[in-house]
Amino acid sequence: QTYADNGLVDADGRPVVVIGFDHRDRGLRPGTSDERLSEQAYAEEVARILAGNGLRVKLFSRVGSTPLNVFAMHHEHAALMINFTASHNPAEDGGVEVFDGLTGGLANNPVTDPIIEAVRKDPATDQTAISRIRRAAMDHPLIERLEPPIDAYAAYLREELGIDPEVIRRSGLRVGFDAQFGAGTVFAEVARAMGLTVGEPGDPQAQVVMLNNDLDPEFGGRRNTELTPTNLEGLTALISSEGLDLGLSVDGDGDRAGAVSLRRPAEADS
Repeated sequence: QTYADNGLVDADGRPVVVIGFDHRDRGLRPGTSDERLSEQAYAEEVARILAGNGLRVKLFSRVGSTPLNVFAMHHEHAALMINFTASHNPAEDGGVEVFDGLTGGLANNPVTDPIIEAVRKDPATDQTAISRIRRAAMDHPLIERLEPPIDAYAAYLREELGIDPEVIRRSGLRVGFDAQFGAGTVFAEVARAMGLTVGEPGDPQAQVVMLNNDLDPEFGGRRNTELTPTNLEGLTALISSEGLDLGLSVDGDGDRAGAVSLRRPAEADS
């Protein structure tokens, strides 16, 4: 509500907001029968409030990784991307990130200061603050469901970043990818959109062999999805058993990357 009240749009006056979320789900809110404590539920509530204030919302139809969600902000020429995720942290955690369409990065003080001030001044139990919130129904015409832009993202990787799938194919390289039961599962879709062959362990024709590629709110029982040697033991074993050249992995929301080889078992970025 504070975002809408402050008229926080970019320099071009674009009132479009993209909203993404991961797959964390902490069950039902205590004392309710239908209110879930999930990142998707929070995303839908924010979409309703922004639409209730006249802002056009593009709400992801399903889980996307943080890099893909940020790309969608640019692709849709949005003023903002609100991303509900706790990143690499434990499954029971929740979090929110705000990205600025003007700078392309995490939003800074002009966007976040009014929001933080309002949160400090108006706690969730303040009925006066709550009464100011304007909500639309989920079927409001200002709320549009946005399918993750897989094909456009793959084209961006090829044309803007110069990643040439034909060079990868000719090289004969075979890579393992551990999605850690998180948003990195979309990597398989992106790889296919780039023309690479994606498969499961045991598929000798796969250029990309996926591991832990199902969305699981508990991340397979892992304490977190940090890119540590312990968390990547399965990927290291996959490289050996499948005779792969390299292993790659990302954290729960897909914005931290790590690499594994038989020479150096696990390395993560800083």
